[in-house]
Amino acid sequence: MSRAVIIAALLQLFPHLKGTGKAETYAFLIKLESERSGVAIKYIVGRTYIESRFHNVKSKRFGCRWRKVPSYRKGPVYYCRQSFGIMQSEITPVTNPVFMGFEEEFMNEAIAFRVGTAALAYWQNWHRRKCKKRGKHRCRGPWFLHYKYGYKIPKKKQRKPGKRYKMERFMRKWQRLIRRLKAKRNMS
Repeated sequence: MSRAVIIAALLQLFPHLKGTGKAETYAFLIKLESERSGVAIKYIVGRTYIESRFHNVKSKRFGCRWRKVPSYRKGPVYYCRQSFGIMQSEITPVTNPVFMGFEEEFMNEAIAFRVGTAALAYWQNWHRRKCKKRGKHRCRGPWFLHYKYGYKIPKKKQRKPGKRYKMERFMRKWQRLIRRLKAKRNMS
């Protein structure tokens, strides 16, 4: 998929990106990270849509929840569980310990897309491995739910028959728009 198609789709779905040059930057970073990590573009765009609607902000929905994590050498570690940047990656001693204390680095789109896409790639691979070992009956939710919930998806968030997740609905909309834009480019 070309960057021009991604830019056109982003501008059509997210009008707040018009005139800012952000659509071009996001399209470049999405394509780059997709090729680097092996995660499909639709999953990166879908996760970004769910997490921030392509607004580069710090999460305010849950506020700052302080957590106590046991540490083996220095005693317990207290940290603020909060999400930052466009993909809303969490900074915890387990997920992104390198960025503890440097949370504002996630406001840089390049870093946010790199870490967020790396997390998506991790969960995609982990879900594939675990589902093969335990059988399909153990995989009740799609792999992209692990991005938010970690290793164990809550029962209330698992797949219900006939229902689609918000991210799946958005990705279908994205795919239809991409097909329409590609057909329009081929006709020209």
